[in-house]
Parts: sequence; C-alpha cells; structure tokens
Amino acid sequence: MKIYITRHGQVSPRETILQNPDLPKKDPPLTELGIKQARLLGMRLRNEGFAGKIYSSPYRRALMTAQVIAGETGSRIYASHAIREIVKVSGTLIDFKGLAMEEILKQFPAAVPVELPYPWWRDEEESLLQVCDRAAPFIDEIIERNEDCLLVGHGASVYAANHVLLKYAGLRINDDIFKPAPFNCSLSEYHINGNEIKIVRYYDYSHIPLFMLSSNAAMALERSQSDHK
Repeated sequence: MKIYITRHGQVSPRETILQNPDLPKKDPPLTELGIKQARLLGMRLRNEGFAGKIYSSPYRRALMTAQVIAGETGSRIYASHAIREIVKVSGTLIDFKGLAMEEILKQFPAAVPVELPYPWWRDEEESLLQVCDRAAPFIDEIIERNEDCLLVGHGASVYAANHVLLKYAGLRINDDIFKPAPFNCSLSEYHINGNEIKIVRYYDYSHIPLFMLSSNAAMALERSQSDHK
C-alpha cells in the first residue's frame, strides 16, 4: 500500500480575513494560489495512478485542498479529527465554530458521511508530542486497512504523521536530518508491504514551480516587511 501525506494549500492572510466579515474566522479558505497548488498536486497524483481515499482534517483549508485534489483523482474525502491542527495556546478557539458533518457534505461534493464528533476540536494547548500521540492510532488504522490513501493536514499534524511512519520504519528521528520543508502542498510518500516501510518522498515539492511555493514562514516575513514600510 501507499500512504501519501500533504499539507493544505496557501490560505488567506490574517489581514484579508479581518477586513472581510464574510470570511470564516480562524478557519481561513485557500487563496487562488492555494487552489492552484492543490490542483498541481492532484494532477501529479492522478498521473501516478492514485485514486484512493483522501483523509482530511475537518478544517476548511484542508477540506478545500482535498476537494481540489479529488477533482483530479476521482477520490472520496473522509474527514478525520485525528489530523486536525495543533492548538498552541489554550483559549485560541474559544469562539471558534467548525464545520459539522452536515455542512461538510453540503460544501464539499467529494466528501462522504463519517462519524465525526462535534465539536471535533479541543481548545486546550497541545505539544507536538501530543499531536504525534493522537496521530499514531489513526496511522495504525490506515495501515490495517491496507489501502492506498492521502492524508491532508496541517504543519503539525503532517509532521506528526511523518514522524510516526519514520519511527515505524526504524529510522532515528533527527530534526537536523528530517527537517520538514514547510511548503504548502508538498508531498511525502511511503510504501508499506507487511512490516516493511519504505520512504519514497519526503516533503517533495517538485510538482510546484518555484514561484508558486508558499509557507507560513514566507507569509510571516511578508507581513513583517509590510509592517515596517
């Protein structure tokens, strides 16, 4: 089986969301660039013959990414709170209202009904280790099903999924070696045959032209430069 892992496409910057009351707070949609990034990834997966399930975080940006990819691969989307975003500070989501399963089905045609607890988020501070701990049982279930799939998550949950699979592959986790490239819609790929796990790609972004690459770090730098003009 093959497990692919990706991070959602570029999202609308904080300033745009604050200026537009119609945009959902704390659950930003993709930008036009983010949609293009997702489409490029979808085309790559389609050309490689991928047509498996897409497991997506229930956040809008991840579901939008999954929907664009599904449009290329013909896949169905399964929302999973196991790969939701990390909460770095308690109270961050105090007034957050995430999408319920009913809303997900209405807004994302490729989505299928699944048991999704509501609320599926927790407004409590998490460490990266805790994100890895909640991702591990989910990865175990996927491996048990023995079906090709794609995981669409966030910086922390994508790191966690990769961390778990690298550990299962018997590799020493060293951030100096396995340092995540924080690009949107980059791709990691693992081939699993019984107890053997092979790393094929790790945060690869060769399907995205250099001028279309984006990351949180790049957006933060642009915001900082803009503030000092």
